[in-house]
Amino acid sequence: MKTIFPKILFNSYKGQNGRMCIIGGSLDYTSAPFYSAISQLKGGADLAHIICTKQAAIPIKSYSPEIIVHPYINALNEQDNKYYDEQQKIGDSLNKITDWVSAFTSFVIGPGLGRDVWIQEILGEVFETIIKKQIIVLDADGMIDVVTNGKKAYVLLEQSSFKRCGGIGDILCGLTGLYCYLAFRQSIEKSVSLKQEDVILLGCVYSGCITRKASQMAFAKYNFSLTAPNIIEFIGQCHVTVQDFHILI
Repeated sequence: MKTIFPKILFNSYKGQNGRMCIIGGSLDYTSAPFYSAISQLKGGADLAHIICTKQAAIPIKSYSPEIIVHPYINALNEQDNKYYDEQQKIGDSLNKITDWVSAFTSFVIGPGLGRDVWIQEILGEVFETIIKKQIIVLDADGMIDVVTNGKKAYVLLEQSSFKRCGGIGDILCGLTGLYCYLAFRQSIEKSVSLKQEDVILLGCVYSGCITRKASQMAFAKYNFSLTAPNIIEFIGQCHVTVQDFHILI
């Protein structure tokens, strides 16, 4: 599994190892997209962007200067007198987001978005634009033990932490967006004899293993005071142990 992931080379350029985009974040949920984006940077991505609602932008910007934040999503509860009607407001969001689509190598959609009806309409249009061009990860509620594409299945036996704190799913979906892209890129550049669906599956497996291993290492240090930022702290150290991951095929 390790052979399909890139090594850092002296002639690498910025963005080569991932220009990631998280579409997420709303008035009530600002930490979820941050955890996803910062996990991608700690996991090896070069750049991480977050496209969020205007109300979420300032809090997210204050968490880290390393993440590029775009307040392009107009939510239903956000008042702005410059728009004549609802469709103009939704259309403005779509135009701003689609202008950036080609700049990203993969998308993670969902962390902290909430259930705003306008946001859901905007996402539907954005999804149709990017689905044929980039890798997309839709946010799930938690860690998945069995990863399958309907033909092959991998069971992750790697021990996680004994504490299930909030934010682990956000870390996982961020890493999945990154490693699915890196696996796919390496399969093309190295001409790895694997089908595209199998390569993407390995990216998902690798993401789960890294998340679990980082959780395990963080718990060993912090015990039951463990929180999501403690797990993120150990992501970078997990790559050296990739050969030791416990996976049942």
